[in-house]
Amino acid sequence: MATAAQVLAQFAADLKYNDIPATVLSRARDAMTDSIAACTFGSQFPWSKMVTDYARRYGSGGKSSLIGTDLKVHTPYAALANGVFAHAFEQDCGRDPGMGVHPGATLLPALLASCEEVGADGKTAMTALIASSVIVPDRREPRRATSAAQTSAAWGSGSSPAMRSLM
Repeated sequence: MATAAQVLAQFAADLKYNDIPATVLSRARDAMTDSIAACTFGSQFPWSKMVTDYARRYGSGGKSSLIGTDLKVHTPYAALANGVFAHAFEQDCGRDPGMGVHPGATLLPALLASCEEVGADGKTAMTALIASSVIVPDRREPRRATSAAQTSAAWGSGSSPAMRSLM
């Protein structure tokens, strides 16, 4: 008998863009737009500029964009900086406001940076985003996560590697 992790991994691996319902695609586009807007706004703050400087210093020469800037850096630095931008002013999407669950802030920065690095198209990006959002366990249950930091860490650490493997 397959474990829950195996079932979820197989679902993610088998998911095709054309199999995703239009309502899900529409909601995912809204979440992407929301997260990109939060990153763009967040990129202007002094604490974000510190991370921009760090990414420029240690990651220059890459293919991945720092949202809200003209800079391109190596993928891990873009994912880091854009994640900071998304959280910079607490405007990123929250599945349940007040719960600290920010899938867009943890998934989208890694997704966009990885897509630019490998040249993935929009359908691949959307499929990976949706698949990775589905495979993370529900973090609303208090016994599973007791802080916003735990929920964001779970989204990022649980989904970002899976998302990257789908590209």
